Amino acid sequence: MDPGPLPLGVAVIDSSVRLYGMLFPRVSDKHKQQMLLHFKECMRQAKAARQQAIQINIFTAVLCALKVCVCLPNFVNIIRVVFC
Repeated sequence: MDPGPLPLGVAVIDSSVRLYGMLFPRVSDKHKQQMLLHFKECMRQAKAARQQAIQINIFTAVLCALKVCVCLPNFVNIIRVVFC
């Protein structure tokens, strides 16, 4: 049995997470840091009712980005920016 298409809001978020994963490795180091700091601030300011959904979406986006980074030749430089 086919469950059918996802609701539009869910489909948009899923597509955004995948797009973030593809774009993150290709932006400058300065912008990588800015995006990660923005995510940190979003998680800090999230209200309790939405906090878990926001955290899951952010963690999924970062995981998608790291999966793409592994395939790139300058992988070590990208990881240094993320974790330093």
